[in-house]
Amino acid sequence: MSLTPTPADKFTFGLWTVGWQARDPFGDPTRGALDPVRTVNELAARGAYGVTFHDDDLIPFGSDEGARRTHIDRFKKALADTGMKVPMATTNLFSHPVFKDGAFTSNDKDIRRYAIRKVMKNIELAVELGAKTYVCWGGREGAESDGAKDAYVALDRFREAFNTLGQYVLDNGYNIKFASALINTSPRLAFTTATYPLGGTPTTFRAAEGLFERCFCHVLRVRLTTDLLLLNPCGSFFSSQSCGWMLK
Repeated sequence: MSLTPTPADKFTFGLWTVGWQARDPFGDPTRGALDPVRTVNELAARGAYGVTFHDDDLIPFGSDEGARRTHIDRFKKALADTGMKVPMATTNLFSHPVFKDGAFTSNDKDIRRYAIRKVMKNIELAVELGAKTYVCWGGREGAESDGAKDAYVALDRFREAFNTLGQYVLDNGYNIKFASALINTSPRLAFTTATYPLGGTPTTFRAAEGLFERCFCHVLRVRLTTDLLLLNPCGSFFSSQSCGWMLK
C-alpha cells in the first residue's frame, strides 16, 4: 500500500486554509498572501485532487469586473494545466465590516440584498468551475445579544434568503446542491446552533415552500451536543416556534 497521495484519493484543500496568513484576534498577519495559482500548482504537485474557496479567497473584495475576470481566468488556466478540480465553493459573508450585524439577517435591508447578490454571483462562478456543492455558513448571523435583533424576524430573513437562492438555482437549472456548515468557533454560535438542531436539518427551512427538500437534498449532517443547544435556549425556542414545532 502506497502512502503517496494521488488525485484518486480525492484530497481537497481550501484556499483559505493553505493560504492562511497566520493572524489571530490579537495580532496582524505574519505571512504574506499566497497566490491562488501557486496554491493550485503546489497542491497538484503533491497529489491533491482539488481546491475549494470563498469568493474573497480568489477575488479580492471590491475588485471591479475586469480585475475579477483576470483572477478567474488565471485560476481556470491553472486548473486546466494541472487537472485539479473545484468540488465546492462558498461565500465570505463574515470578514468585511459591512457584515458586522450579519448578512442575511442584518437589520439593514441593503446589506441583506447585497449578501444575496454576492452569493448569487459566486454560485455562478462555482457552476462555471464545475462545483457540485455550495456550502453556507451563517457565522455572523443572529445577534450579540437577544435584545439586539428580533429573533423571529432574523429567522424569517434567513429563510427568505435561502428560498431566494434556492429558487435562483432552480430557475437557472444549475446542477449544484447546498450544504450547511456549523463550526463551533462561529462568532455567533448560539444563533447558528439554534438553526441547526439535532439531526442536521436546519429548522429554519422546514417551512421553506419545499425548496429546502428540492435544493438541499444532500445537506451535510450536523451533530450537536446538548450543551451547545443550551448556549442559547432562547434562540432554540425562537427557531423551533418559528417553524411551527417545539424541541422536546
